[in-house]
Amino acid sequence: MTFLYPIGLLGLIGIPILIIVYLIKNRYTEQTVASTFLWRLSERFLKRRNPLSRITGIISLILQLLLVAALSLAVAHPIIVLPGAAHEYCFILDGSASMNMQMDGKTRFDLAKEEILKVVDEAKEGSTYTVVYVGGTTEVLLEKADDKSRVSDKLATLQSTDGAIDYTDAIGVAQGYFDGNPSTRVYLVTDTDYSTVENLTLVNVSRGENNVSVEDVIYFRSGKTGLTVSGNIISYGADRLVDVEIYVDGAEEPLSATKVQAFKDVPTPFTFTVEAPEFYSVTVKAPIEDSYAKDNSVTVYDIESENSYNALLVSDAPFLIEAAIDAVSTADITVMTTEAYKKEEERLSKLDKTVNGYSLYIFDCYDPATLPSDGSVWFIGPGASVEGSGFSVQGEVTLETADTITISSSTASIVRKLTANMVGDDIYVSKYVKCGLYADFTTLYSYKGNPVIFTGVNSYGNREVVFAFNLHDSDITLSLDYLAMLGNLLDYSFPEVIEKTDYFCGDTAEINVISGCNSIRVETPDGEEIYTDTTGAVSEFELTKVGEYKITVDISGAERPAYYVYSSVPKEERQTETVAESISIYGEAAEEGSDGRYDPMTLLFILAALLFAAEWMVYCYDKYQLR
Repeated sequence: MTFLYPIGLLGLIGIPILIIVYLIKNRYTEQTVASTFLWRLSERFLKRRNPLSRITGIISLILQLLLVAALSLAVAHPIIVLPGAAHEYCFILDGSASMNMQMDGKTRFDLAKEEILKVVDEAKEGSTYTVVYVGGTTEVLLEKADDKSRVSDKLATLQSTDGAIDYTDAIGVAQGYFDGNPSTRVYLVTDTDYSTVENLTLVNVSRGENNVSVEDVIYFRSGKTGLTVSGNIISYGADRLVDVEIYVDGAEEPLSATKVQAFKDVPTPFTFTVEAPEFYSVTVKAPIEDSYAKDNSVTVYDIESENSYNALLVSDAPFLIEAAIDAVSTADITVMTTEAYKKEEERLSKLDKTVNGYSLYIFDCYDPATLPSDGSVWFIGPGASVEGSGFSVQGEVTLETADTITISSSTASIVRKLTANMVGDDIYVSKYVKCGLYADFTTLYSYKGNPVIFTGVNSYGNREVVFAFNLHDSDITLSLDYLAMLGNLLDYSFPEVIEKTDYFCGDTAEINVISGCNSIRVETPDGEEIYTDTTGAVSEFELTKVGEYKITVDISGAERPAYYVYSSVPKEERQTETVAESISIYGEAAEEGSDGRYDPMTLLFILAALLFAAEWMVYCYDKYQLR
């Protein structure tokens, strides 16, 4: 036996002091106090001629001496050494999505934490504990801690993730501890069963739960108003009859419902055909109680709807332009006459404001007083320079006879994109506007070196398209390339912000950083807001939660309507029973534990407290009740 605080033995000095007090007790007057009141009370029930009455003082002295000795030993913190009883423990805790499956009010992750605490509680004092948590990343929560309470404190607030995991790094950490001490006891606490396990203890917390999953949801248009949605239902654990419902645009009531007989571990297809002329999202739900609710619902979004935009066409003869844009895009077009736009500009200028609220402004043979700042701009047949546009109007050139304009022969990637799907059909013009370019513009068509169709970026960072001639005075609208050209130019003006809306948790989502983009804000399913890096062509963020992510893009100070992507539970995490081949810690295990210890201090304090409590209770009862 050793003492953690040997200075506490100084309390034994109280023993000779008590003896001296008793030797000179004729010099003081005895009074009843709590520390001896039990003994005094017992004398009332002894016979008058009790043979022990002469030694009652001695017994009281002995009891007090024993109490002083016990308290001194408790303060000194005696420790009993247990040779070879302590060990070094390393726990690898699975934090994958499947650990969220629950039964009887407890998740697998709750059970896993309880299993770790059970081992820690049974371990001898002097053992050390390392906890490696495997969630989105591998994290060493505790490293060789010798305080059991630190393990429970760390595990108390820990939660499982929504994604899949990889044990590679965690096994590497455990291997390092094992190499340093072959007697390290490694525990893998998970819901996966392994056929071969070496040099570690596998604790499988799966309980054969039942789970139903909605998977592989896709949609396609059928006719102008029809919508067909299909997918699979999988029942893990047992055969089940499953209700399946479809919701459009977040409606509270299902648009349609059906029943699917799902067989164990076998994908069972379902199909809905409904009327939905317009939609931006489709949600498929299986409203059933099972062990894991997060995979009972999947949402997909309409890419075209996500990337749609609104356009303002300022023209006195809008038909040819409006009809062509309608044919190649899903843009919502507002038409305004040149006179009406001019009056609107004048009205807003008095309020120190400008026209805004549109993703695209098309000025057909009209020169705005102020360049719009919140959207892309097209100029068709400009007559005067507009400040901030990046080009100047130097005058109109009239040809003697209509002549063809020349398509660019550049092999630059931007030119290839802007001329994609075009056959090179001749386009004739009879007059055009000669323009000087100040910014970095790309010429698609020219006439004798003068740009007549070109693209670039204006002073607000927004993309710009210029037709330096009046479309109505040329045969461009009759050209085979007209619609293809407009489609390419619209794609240039509005590159798709998102190209994919369905992901799995743990994937990295991509957002195209379009011209004039100031910021991209992402709101996660749990309400957290993050801002992504917009310095490159593509902005990325990791999907760490299951559910809907809201994406808000700021273009030149104006926020576009929100975009959405959905993160689903990884397929491998939906299975209730998972079996893997092997997992191993390499090396030759040893059983040489370090010295453990037994700590009786708590017990001694409890006994002393009980003794004092009993004394005071009896003292108080006698003083106030027995008189």
